Amino acid sequence: PAWLVAQGRSDEAIAALSRLFPNVSDEALQVEVRLLVEADRALPVGSAGLLGFIWEHARALRAGVTINVLQQITGINVILYFGPQVLKIAGASDAQALLGLATINACLIVVVLGFSSVADAWGRRRVAILGSLTTMVGLAMLSTGFFLRARGWHVLDKVFALLGMVWFRWTFAFSLAPLPYVMTVELLPQEARAVGAGLSWATNWACNFVVCQSFPMLLARSQEVLGEDMAASAIFLMYLVLTAAALCAVIVVLPETAGVRLGQVKT
Repeated sequence: PAWLVAQGRSDEAIAALSRLFPNVSDEALQVEVRLLVEADRALPVGSAGLLGFIWEHARALRAGVTINVLQQITGINVILYFGPQVLKIAGASDAQALLGLATINACLIVVVLGFSSVADAWGRRRVAILGSLTTMVGLAMLSTGFFLRARGWHVLDKVFALLGMVWFRWTFAFSLAPLPYVMTVELLPQEARAVGAGLSWATNWACNFVVCQSFPMLLARSQEVLGEDMAASAIFLMYLVLTAAALCAVIVVLPETAGVRLGQVKT
Protein backbone atom coordinates (compact mmCIF):
# COMPACT_ATOMS: atom_id res chain seq x y z
CA PRO A 1 0.00 0.00 0.00
CA ALA A 2 2.74 2.50 0.85
CA TRP A 3 4.40 1.90 -2.53
CA LEU A 4 1.07 2.32 -4.35
CA VAL A 5 0.52 5.62 -2.55
CA ALA A 6 4.01 6.77 -3.55
CA GLN A 7 3.08 6.04 -7.17
CA GLY A 8 -0.10 8.11 -6.89
CA ARG A 9 -2.37 5.03 -6.96
CA SER A 10 -4.38 5.62 -3.80
CA ASP A 11 -7.45 3.69 -4.99
CA GLU A 12 -5.33 0.60 -5.53
CA ALA A 13 -3.77 1.14 -2.10
CA ILE A 14 -7.24 1.05 -0.53
CA ALA A 15 -8.05 -2.12 -2.47
CA ALA A 16 -4.81 -3.73 -1.29
CA LEU A 17 -5.52 -2.80 2.32
CA SER A 18 -9.03 -4.20 2.07
CA ARG A 19 -7.61 -7.55 0.96
CA LEU A 20 -5.10 -7.52 3.82
CA PHE A 21 -7.67 -6.45 6.41
CA PRO A 22 -11.10 -7.65 5.19
CA ASN A 23 -12.78 -6.95 8.53
CA VAL A 24 -11.77 -3.28 8.69
CA SER A 25 -14.30 -0.63 7.64
CA ASP A 26 -13.88 1.42 4.48
CA GLU A 27 -13.65 4.61 6.54
CA ALA A 28 -10.72 3.26 8.54
CA LEU A 29 -8.96 2.19 5.35
CA GLN A 30 -9.40 5.65 3.85
CA VAL A 31 -7.96 7.21 7.00
CA GLU A 32 -4.96 4.89 6.75
CA VAL A 33 -4.38 5.83 3.12
CA ARG A 34 -4.60 9.54 3.99
CA LEU A 35 -1.91 8.98 6.62
CA LEU A 36 0.23 7.21 4.03
CA VAL A 37 -0.25 10.10 1.60
CA GLU A 38 0.78 12.62 4.25
CA ALA A 39 3.82 10.51 5.16
CA ASP A 40 4.78 10.23 1.48
CA ARG A 41 4.59 14.01 1.01
CA ALA A 42 6.83 14.51 4.04
CA LEU A 43 9.60 12.31 2.63
CA PRO A 44 12.87 14.13 1.90
CA VAL A 45 13.70 14.77 -1.74
CA GLY A 46 17.08 14.17 -3.35
CA SER A 47 20.02 11.97 -2.58
CA ALA A 48 23.43 12.52 -1.00
CA GLY A 49 24.91 9.40 -2.58
CA LEU A 50 25.55 6.00 -1.04
CA LEU A 51 27.91 7.22 1.68
CA GLY A 52 25.53 9.99 2.62
CA PHE A 53 22.67 7.50 2.69
CA ILE A 54 24.62 5.17 4.99
CA TRP A 55 25.53 8.05 7.28
CA GLU A 56 21.96 9.35 7.44
CA HIS A 57 20.45 5.94 8.22
CA ALA A 58 23.41 4.47 10.08
CA ARG A 59 21.51 3.31 13.16
CA ALA A 60 18.75 1.55 11.24
CA LEU A 61 21.28 -0.02 8.86
CA ARG A 62 23.42 -1.17 11.78
CA ALA A 63 20.44 -2.98 13.30
CA GLY A 64 19.45 -4.48 9.93
CA VAL A 65 22.96 -5.66 9.12
CA THR A 66 23.43 -7.09 12.61
CA ILE A 67 20.30 -9.27 12.56
CA ASN A 68 21.27 -10.55 9.09
CA VAL A 69 24.82 -11.35 10.20
CA LEU A 70 23.43 -13.17 13.24
CA GLN A 71 21.30 -15.36 11.00
CA GLN A 72 24.29 -16.58 8.98
CA ILE A 73 26.98 -16.67 11.66
CA THR A 74 25.12 -19.50 13.38
CA GLY A 75 26.27 -21.78 10.57
CA ILE A 76 22.73 -22.54 9.43
CA ASN A 77 23.68 -22.98 5.80
CA VAL A 78 26.49 -25.35 6.73
CA ILE A 79 23.75 -27.54 8.19
CA LEU A 80 21.60 -27.05 5.08
CA TYR A 81 24.30 -27.54 2.44
CA PHE A 82 26.46 -30.08 4.25
CA GLY A 83 23.80 -31.77 6.40
CA PRO A 84 24.27 -35.28 4.96
CA GLN A 85 28.05 -34.94 5.30
CA VAL A 86 27.72 -33.78 8.91
CA LEU A 87 25.52 -36.75 9.81
CA LYS A 88 27.87 -39.17 8.03
CA ILE A 89 30.79 -37.78 10.03
CA ALA A 90 28.66 -38.55 13.09
CA GLY A 91 28.46 -42.17 11.94
CA ALA A 92 25.17 -42.29 10.04
CA SER A 93 24.87 -44.17 6.76
CA ASP A 94 23.83 -42.41 3.55
CA ALA A 95 20.27 -43.69 3.90
CA GLN A 96 20.05 -42.70 7.57
CA ALA A 97 21.40 -39.22 6.83
CA LEU A 98 18.91 -38.58 4.03
CA LEU A 99 15.99 -39.98 6.02
CA GLY A 100 16.91 -37.91 9.05
CA LEU A 101 17.12 -34.69 7.05
CA ALA A 102 13.86 -35.42 5.23
CA THR A 103 12.08 -35.94 8.56
CA ILE A 104 13.51 -32.71 9.97
CA ASN A 105 12.48 -30.72 6.90
CA ALA A 106 8.95 -32.12 6.93
CA CYS A 107 8.44 -30.92 10.48
CA LEU A 108 9.72 -27.40 9.75
CA ILE A 109 6.38 -26.37 8.23
CA VAL A 110 4.68 -26.65 11.61
CA VAL A 111 7.54 -24.79 13.30
CA VAL A 112 7.36 -21.84 10.87
CA LEU A 113 3.61 -21.62 11.41
CA GLY A 114 4.38 -21.38 15.10
CA PHE A 115 6.57 -18.34 14.45
CA SER A 116 3.74 -16.56 12.67
CA SER A 117 1.52 -16.98 15.71
CA VAL A 118 3.98 -15.57 18.28
CA ALA A 119 6.07 -12.99 16.39
CA ASP A 120 3.60 -10.20 17.22
CA ALA A 121 2.51 -11.48 20.62
CA TRP A 122 6.03 -12.03 21.97
CA GLY A 123 7.75 -9.26 20.04
CA ARG A 124 10.42 -9.52 17.35
CA ARG A 125 13.30 -8.61 19.66
CA ARG A 126 12.39 -11.25 22.23
CA VAL A 127 12.01 -13.91 19.54
CA ALA A 128 15.45 -12.96 18.15
CA ILE A 129 17.11 -13.28 21.55
CA LEU A 130 15.34 -16.50 22.53
CA GLY A 131 15.96 -17.97 19.08
CA SER A 132 19.66 -17.20 19.31
CA LEU A 133 19.96 -18.76 22.75
CA THR A 134 18.11 -21.92 21.72
CA THR A 135 20.12 -22.34 18.51
CA MET A 136 23.25 -22.07 20.66
CA VAL A 137 21.96 -25.05 22.62
CA GLY A 138 21.69 -27.00 19.36
CA LEU A 139 25.24 -26.03 18.38
CA ALA A 140 26.46 -27.12 21.81
CA MET A 141 24.77 -30.51 21.36
CA LEU A 142 26.34 -30.94 17.91
CA SER A 143 29.77 -30.05 19.23
CA THR A 144 29.30 -32.43 22.17
CA GLY A 145 28.23 -35.28 19.89
CA PHE A 146 31.36 -35.03 17.77
CA PHE A 147 33.51 -34.62 20.88
CA LEU A 148 32.07 -37.84 22.36
CA ARG A 149 32.73 -39.64 19.08
CA ALA A 150 36.32 -38.37 19.02
CA ARG A 151 36.83 -39.68 22.56
CA GLY A 152 35.48 -43.09 21.61
CA TRP A 153 32.23 -42.81 23.58
CA HIS A 154 29.94 -44.17 20.89
CA VAL A 155 26.86 -44.74 23.03
CA LEU A 156 25.62 -41.14 22.96
CA ASP A 157 27.54 -39.54 20.10
CA LYS A 158 24.89 -40.16 17.42
CA VAL A 159 22.12 -39.18 19.83
CA PHE A 160 23.73 -35.82 20.58
CA ALA A 161 24.57 -35.17 16.93
CA LEU A 162 21.07 -35.99 15.66
CA LEU A 163 19.23 -34.23 18.49
CA GLY A 164 21.55 -31.25 18.10
CA MET A 165 20.74 -30.97 14.42
CA VAL A 166 16.99 -31.40 15.01
CA TRP A 167 16.96 -28.88 17.84
CA PHE A 168 19.09 -26.41 15.89
CA ARG A 169 16.98 -26.61 12.72
CA TRP A 170 13.65 -26.37 14.53
CA THR A 171 14.57 -23.48 16.82
CA PHE A 172 16.26 -21.65 13.96
CA ALA A 173 13.20 -22.08 11.72
CA PHE A 174 11.03 -20.78 14.58
CA SER A 175 13.05 -17.59 14.98
CA LEU A 176 16.12 -16.56 12.99
CA ALA A 177 15.05 -18.06 9.65
CA PRO A 178 12.21 -15.60 8.90
CA LEU A 179 13.04 -12.84 11.36
CA PRO A 180 15.72 -10.88 9.42
CA TYR A 181 13.48 -10.64 6.36
CA VAL A 182 10.60 -9.37 8.49
CA MET A 183 12.59 -6.94 10.64
CA THR A 184 14.89 -5.44 8.00
CA VAL A 185 12.05 -3.65 6.21
CA GLU A 186 10.45 -2.65 9.51
CA LEU A 187 13.62 -0.99 10.76
CA LEU A 188 13.95 1.38 7.80
CA PRO A 189 11.85 4.44 6.90
CA GLN A 190 9.97 4.46 3.62
CA GLU A 191 12.54 6.51 1.70
CA ALA A 192 15.38 4.22 2.74
CA ARG A 193 13.62 0.85 2.69
CA ALA A 194 14.60 -0.40 -0.77
CA VAL A 195 18.29 0.53 -0.66
CA GLY A 196 18.66 -0.25 3.05
CA ALA A 197 17.07 -3.68 2.73
CA GLY A 198 19.26 -4.38 -0.29
CA LEU A 199 22.42 -3.51 1.65
CA SER A 200 21.34 -5.59 4.65
CA TRP A 201 20.47 -8.63 2.55
CA ALA A 202 23.68 -8.26 0.52
CA THR A 203 25.50 -8.56 3.84
CA ASN A 204 23.43 -11.66 4.59
CA TRP A 205 24.51 -13.34 1.34
CA ALA A 206 28.13 -12.26 1.82
CA CYS A 207 28.16 -13.91 5.26
CA ASN A 208 26.47 -16.98 3.76
CA PHE A 209 29.29 -17.24 1.21
CA VAL A 210 32.06 -16.81 3.77
CA VAL A 211 30.61 -19.30 6.27
CA CYS A 212 29.80 -22.00 3.70
CA GLN A 213 33.00 -21.55 1.70
CA SER A 214 35.12 -21.74 4.84
CA PHE A 215 33.50 -24.87 6.34
CA PRO A 216 35.04 -27.55 4.08
CA MET A 217 38.39 -25.75 4.15
CA LEU A 218 38.38 -25.46 7.94
CA LEU A 219 37.33 -29.10 8.27
CA ALA A 220 40.05 -30.32 5.91
CA ARG A 221 42.76 -28.24 7.54
CA SER A 222 41.83 -28.85 11.17
CA GLN A 223 41.26 -32.60 10.80
CA GLU A 224 44.92 -32.97 9.83
CA VAL A 225 45.76 -31.87 13.37
CA LEU A 226 42.71 -32.86 15.44
CA GLY A 227 41.14 -35.71 13.50
CA GLU A 228 37.81 -35.53 11.70
CA ASP A 229 35.49 -35.82 14.70
CA MET A 230 37.34 -33.40 16.95
CA ALA A 231 37.66 -30.95 14.04
CA ALA A 232 33.88 -31.01 13.51
CA SER A 233 33.37 -30.50 17.25
CA ALA A 234 35.70 -27.50 17.24
CA ILE A 235 33.99 -25.92 14.21
CA PHE A 236 30.52 -26.11 15.73
CA LEU A 237 31.94 -24.75 18.98
CA MET A 238 33.33 -21.85 16.94
CA TYR A 239 29.87 -21.18 15.48
CA LEU A 240 28.47 -21.18 19.01
CA VAL A 241 31.00 -18.57 20.15
CA LEU A 242 30.39 -16.41 17.07
CA THR A 243 26.63 -16.64 17.60
CA ALA A 244 27.07 -15.52 21.21
CA ALA A 245 29.13 -12.53 20.06
CA ALA A 246 26.57 -11.58 17.40
CA LEU A 247 23.77 -11.97 19.95
CA CYS A 248 25.49 -9.45 22.24
CA ALA A 249 25.53 -6.97 19.34
CA VAL A 250 21.85 -7.67 18.62
CA ILE A 251 20.91 -7.02 22.25
CA VAL A 252 22.63 -3.63 22.04
CA VAL A 253 21.40 -2.35 18.66
CA LEU A 254 18.12 -4.14 17.82
CA PRO A 255 14.90 -2.29 18.75
CA GLU A 256 11.43 -3.76 19.01
CA THR A 257 9.41 -3.38 15.81
CA ALA A 258 6.25 -5.32 16.66
CA GLY A 259 3.22 -3.08 17.02
CA VAL A 260 5.06 -0.01 15.68
CA ARG A 261 4.01 1.75 12.47
CA LEU A 262 6.43 1.48 9.55
CA GLY A 263 8.78 4.42 9.57
CA GLN A 264 8.34 5.10 13.29
CA VAL A 265 10.71 2.49 14.73
CA LYS A 266 13.16 4.03 17.18
CA THR A 267 16.68 2.84 16.35
